[in-house]
Amino acid sequence: MLALAGLDDVDLLEAAAETGDTAARYRYAAAVSEHPDPEVSLRKQALAGDPAARLELSAMLATAGRTEESDRVRILGLRLDGSTARPW
Repeated sequence: MLALAGLDDVDLLEAAAETGDTAARYRYAAAVSEHPDPEVSLRKQALAGDPAARLELSAMLATAGRTEESDRVRILGLRLDGSTARPW
């Protein structure tokens, strides 16, 4: 029935993760880790609550020469839409 509504497992896990379901957060983080773009994958994992993903993302950005953004990710984190946070 949920498939008929256009929802797949990842959508369901994301919805459950957003309600605070800890198990769903980790399952969602694992599911999005398979995204073909490593940066997108790490951002989604970090938003899902994977504590190491934000630091991995920061390191990846630094390696790519995006040091200012790397510092912001490490210090300020991400916005709810997955973009890099900016100072207030």
